[in-house]
Amino acid sequence: MTVLNFTDLILRLRFSGDVSRNEILEVSNQLSKSEPAQRNTILYILSLYSHYSDMGTVISFYGDLLLRAKLGLAISEEEVSTVRHDLQEELISSSNFSQSAKAHVSPAIDYDKLDTLISVLGWHNDTSSAPLVAQFLDVRWGGRLMSSALIALCRRWGMVNKYRNRLLDLLLNTNPAYEEEARVTAIEVSGEYLVDSLDAQLLRQLIHIFESKTESPFIRLRAYGALSEAMGYGWADLSWSHNLPLKHSDIMKAVNLSVVREAKRRLSIDESKAASGDFRH
Repeated sequence: MTVLNFTDLILRLRFSGDVSRNEILEVSNQLSKSEPAQRNTILYILSLYSHYSDMGTVISFYGDLLLRAKLGLAISEEEVSTVRHDLQEELISSSNFSQSAKAHVSPAIDYDKLDTLISVLGWHNDTSSAPLVAQFLDVRWGGRLMSSALIALCRRWGMVNKYRNRLLDLLLNTNPAYEEEARVTAIEVSGEYLVDSLDAQLLRQLIHIFESKTESPFIRLRAYGALSEAMGYGWADLSWSHNLPLKHSDIMKAVNLSVVREAKRRLSIDESKAASGDFRH
């Protein structure tokens, strides 16, 4: 059997795609027998090949960085600095953009690239970039980039306490310019945070969103999913709802109301503690 040179395979996949199917099959066969330290390298090679097969081109520089970051593979400080620099350049170049809710439709912004750059920093756990990433919480960047920034700051880096006011702002839906994508992320992140943390205000708002018929059925279901997560039931499987025209009546048939009752009991306890000064209310 030919001994594969992973470094050579990676270089060819990154820059030319000149790799035979037999080589990839041999790599794939090694996956089940690989040591944990080698497993992610094999997954990286297979992902590079999959991208080339599907797209007909080698993966981009930034796409490669994101793939490596997700797999926990090495990223150099020079590469991270490049990502930070490019994000900063985008902020500077867009400094004269309109602050209106429609600014995010500007063709001058490469949203795919920015989404990837923010995600690289998030997965790489580059918490020193938090002030830079937080600038994308501004509504002018649109729901997609706001969502990516929230994921990096709150889910990846655990900075909910620092950015809690923005989370709450999204839950309260105080700005009609906020897009649904960013609001859904705020709902999900709040549910994850409440698994191990006490925050009566966030919990109260999730309950309110679920019970409010002025919210869309889609948003109400996301709030229920967050409550299920927060109460220790795990994230509710809501995949059935993605492609259906939802009605409010559908929600009550699909959810476990004991989750909501338990959330209200916890809220009552948490609010009592808050009133006595035990923790934030």
